[in-house]
Amino acid sequence: MNFKRKIITLSIVLGVLVIGYVLGIIFSPERVEQRKANVPILSGIEKDKVWKIKIKSKDGEIEIAKNSNGWTLSIDNKPFPADKDKIERFIDAVRKVKKSKIITNNPDNWKKFDVTKDTAKHFILYDKNNKIISDLYIGKEGLGGKGYYVRSSKSNEVIQTDSLSFSYYLNIKSDFWSYLKILPKNVKKDDIIKITVKKDMVFDKSDKLKTMSYTLFKGDSKKGSVWQVEGNTSFNIDDEKAGVLLDDLISIEGNSFEAAFTEEEAGITNSRTIFSFTMQNNDKYSLIVGNKKNDAEQFYVKLAKGKYIYAVSVWQLKRIFKSLDSLKLVKKETNNKTKEKK
Repeated sequence: MNFKRKIITLSIVLGVLVIGYVLGIIFSPERVEQRKANVPILSGIEKDKVWKIKIKSKDGEIEIAKNSNGWTLSIDNKPFPADKDKIERFIDAVRKVKKSKIITNNPDNWKKFDVTKDTAKHFILYDKNNKIISDLYIGKEGLGGKGYYVRSSKSNEVIQTDSLSFSYYLNIKSDFWSYLKILPKNVKKDDIIKITVKKDMVFDKSDKLKTMSYTLFKGDSKKGSVWQVEGNTSFNIDDEKAGVLLDDLISIEGNSFEAAFTEEEAGITNSRTIFSFTMQNNDKYSLIVGNKKNDAEQFYVKLAKGKYIYAVSVWQLKRIFKSLDSLKLVKKETNNKTKEKK
């Protein structure tokens, strides 16, 4: 009996030790910290609940806000369209970033990680009622360059993120957040039936000052609809080259909005360099090219009846203001060799 009692007692002790060991592992400080770390930094953020974003740094700040017409940003106290897709990608990136390690919860150590108000980049998310949803102070890169040191304004904790994925978006430049496509999204190249080009401007040093003016239209032929020159239907246009021109046209975009200039100051008012086109539904659009922007390889451009003046790169303008000869169909020469009969 004594032997059996010892066996039972030892078994109970061993069971208690095993349970204690397992619980010790599960609830060890290392495991607890690991579970606390492997969660999103900003949990519970719903994309459609974000109506305003502020990004601040020691170099300045930018504010992007949503209204019934979409996202806008302020440049020189005037509203301009912001890039909706980029903003949504930014919010997604922030939602996915997780904690990889808790570094400290002592405010005396914040300076070491650049998460103080004076040194950190700071972004804040607001809801429709201008209430703060969440915000973070972003410090320097963590050890090994695998993430950033960050701190919420509502916490003393400094944590390291698991990645640098959202760093691309921590940008306070208005050009970065602007939506700079010039033509409306509903303009499709296959719907364009007429093009009129007028150019009286030198775009760069390699250009020759030569007035250029022509009109192309889609006409019917045995091959179907083909591009033809108005007033000279014997001039054969290469449809493939015309298609490339139209691709460049519908994708044209500015490098920046030019909020500080009037149409007259930008050289838009009396410009004679204009690219016009007509759609199947008879909608008409014209891109008007104004003065050169300082010493930059850019010109001021405005869509007729549009709200905004853009700075557009020379290389984009040269791709649509093509000479008629550069669009000409060049027939490939074929060498027919006749074999002599022996």
